[in-house]
Amino acid sequence: MQSFFEPNYSVLTFLFFKKFVFFQILLLLSLFRIFTSQAKARLVSFLVFLLASWALITLFAPSLGWYGLPLGRQTALLLGLQNGMLAPVGLSLIFAATAFVPKVKRRTIDWLHIALVLALFATWGATFVDW
Repeated sequence: MQSFFEPNYSVLTFLFFKKFVFFQILLLLSLFRIFTSQAKARLVSFLVFLLASWALITLFAPSLGWYGLPLGRQTALLLGLQNGMLAPVGLSLIFAATAFVPKVKRRTIDWLHIALVLALFATWGATFVDW
């Protein structure tokens, strides 16, 4: 039997993955797409790169002592919408648009992105299962 004060490890794993791992991997995937694709995919990937880097700056700003960021509070509120799932899913949908641009090279990036999204939803789904 689990105590009330013991943490649920599936919830902790999901929160850690959603907040710290997802944005960093999406940032790297968008950076790879910027350097390996054509103009249309580069533009969308650059937008995702900027938004993911802004999300990471917002997440790590309090620990770095940066409290006076412009639009910091609004971005933090935006990152918390829909229990924090709106920003990762929204950025992921924007990045998925680069997969449908014709003549895109390096389809491996798309497969890694699919695996990243599946990992996000798998950890989210694991929070509903009572172990």
